[in-house]
Amino acid sequence: MRRNLYHLVLWSIFLLLAATACQGPGSQENQGEITAGQEPYPEMAAQETTAAKRPPNTRVNTSHSEGVILTQERAAAAGENLFGAEVQGYWVPAEADIQAMEQNLLPFVQENQAAFGSAELNEDRLSQYKRQYLGIIQDGQRVIFTNFLCQAPGDDWQREYIFMLDGGACFFRVKYRLDTGTFHDLQVNGDA
Repeated sequence: MRRNLYHLVLWSIFLLLAATACQGPGSQENQGEITAGQEPYPEMAAQETTAAKRPPNTRVNTSHSEGVILTQERAAAAGENLFGAEVQGYWVPAEADIQAMEQNLLPFVQENQAAFGSAELNEDRLSQYKRQYLGIIQDGQRVIFTNFLCQAPGDDWQREYIFMLDGGACFFRVKYRLDTGTFHDLQVNGDA
């Protein structure tokens, strides 16, 4: 009987210690009363607030397009996976740079229509694509890398770079050199 009592006391102490250890920094015992609107875990709220304070991407709308210029930070994050060592740095294109690129886009697409397979990209269809603009430095030159999305998933495309696999001409990318006003490295997704 004594032995059972001894085990019962030890088990109770263990449960009490375990319950105390499980009460994290946001518990009522460690924080006092939690009132409405108070964050139960302030350290998590601080992390979310820091992420929310990142500067927003710049929205760019023209008469025939809708897009966003990614911040240098977001361009670099996307670029690590996209470009690797071929890119020496990142910059933020001005709206005038985007306007110049957009003015030359339709003739380039029409000249390279074969790359898009059976999808005919005319001005109306091209205007339906969402765009993500990244400023990269390649071979010492400022280049605008543009990601085209015919179907954008919600509003995520306005915040983070969207990488799509397959989908054919619905998704494509191209680079535009500002110094020469020329396009290169057209990449059209394959069909699944």
